[in-house]
Amino acid sequence: MHIFDFIIVTVFTIDSHQTLKKDEFYALLSVADLGVITPLRDGMNTTSMEFVIAQEKTQKSPIVLSEFMGISKNMKEALQVNPWNLGVR
Repeated sequence: MHIFDFIIVTVFTIDSHQTLKKDEFYALLSVADLGVITPLRDGMNTTSMEFVIAQEKTQKSPIVLSEFMGISKNMKEALQVNPWNLGVR
């Protein structure tokens, strides 16, 4: 049995009625050990840039982005993945 020292926080934004306040959201981004932002399709998603800004002081956490995000081409240091690829062989 493995014991992991982390908590998975999932934030889904469906509409403007989200229950997480912006300052709480940025606080979570600033202490995150990993950012995983993998939409299947993307419009104007700013979460990846918010993650980078929130991590500005520590710059300790890697970010994983969907290769389908428009911003992924500008974030060369991010690990880019295909969210449609489930690794099924």
